[in-house]
Amino acid sequence: MSYMDATGNLRIIVQHPALYLRDTGADRDPWSGTGRPRGTLQGPPAAKVVRALVDFVPPVTVPELVRRSGASTGATYRVVEFLEREGLIEQVPRAPIIGVEWRRLVERWSEDYSFQRSNVVSAYLQPRGIPAVLDGLRGSEGMRYALTGSLAAQRLAPYASPRLAMLYVDNPTVVDLLTAQGEVLPRRKP
Repeated sequence: MSYMDATGNLRIIVQHPALYLRDTGADRDPWSGTGRPRGTLQGPPAAKVVRALVDFVPPVTVPELVRRSGASTGATYRVVEFLEREGLIEQVPRAPIIGVEWRRLVERWSEDYSFQRSNVVSAYLQPRGIPAVLDGLRGSEGMRYALTGSLAAQRLAPYASPRLAMLYVDNPTVVDLLTAQGEVLPRRKP
């Protein structure tokens, strides 16, 4: 039997004239987009939906969740289906989401999230240490940032001095400008 599909899998057999062609194509569906969660909360679409569910009090319909999150309709429905299977949201079929287990939802999302896999990461070295990093951040006008990791946890549980500053920034070029001014040095990989 002859066949051909959109990934490039091909098998053609003809008796007269004698012809046999076979090729193996891609392993993945060419039309599946990136960030499609299949049993996880990985990827930007899932993060957008989780954030919208945590930020707003139910009830919320799925179309309203699409609008609030900015995720695609398909991704939102897949995330909602996954969250319902996991028991993290309560929804009556064809009705709004009426309940969200916020704490369990955030804990489940954090299991699939990785700071270094989920973000563009740059490493910098501040020769004067963490206090100089914090002073530089305080003095940066217009730079939005959020601390994370042990540096952020120190405010809640100050048991050890942090040795690493991890932060999220809206605009990485601002950090590059700080680098150009000699405030922090890019760390080169060996």
